[in-house]
Amino acid sequence: MLKTKPRSKLPEEGFEGAEVRTETVRISRSRTEQRTTRAMPGTFEWRYGRDSSDPLYMAGSHFARLWERASNLHGGSINYDSAGGGGWKGLPDGRAVAMQELQVLMKELGKLCSARLTNYCVLGHTSAELGSTFNMPERDVPAILNQDLRAVAMCLRYM
Repeated sequence: MLKTKPRSKLPEEGFEGAEVRTETVRISRSRTEQRTTRAMPGTFEWRYGRDSSDPLYMAGSHFARLWERASNLHGGSINYDSAGGGGWKGLPDGRAVAMQELQVLMKELGKLCSARLTNYCVLGHTSAELGSTFNMPERDVPAILNQDLRAVAMCLRYM
């Protein structure tokens, strides 16, 4: 009988270079559960997502959710005029509030800090990519991003 090697599992498309990490998360005093996350090394989720109670992680996640709620993530955001077909005009209240919060936040943080946070937390760029984008030495980027996350955590009152 001819023995053949089992075929190796093909990687899922769209996740080239991403790594899967499983951690034990405490839910209550007596209960824990396994949480599996998939992220690219060097991204926001990879670095700060290990401890979900970290104020820097909560602030970065809040910042990303504001961008998603405001639909400012990219130029192809949702067109509400063509979706409804009815006579309703204007912005939904949640989107308007998120846009207003983002304006206030960006004014407090400044253009450069908010641009770095948008690339890091929202778009998922790695620290190496940020170093080349913002013309910074790669070894200085994590310290700068940490300070940017501290600033947004203070603005959003997580610290």
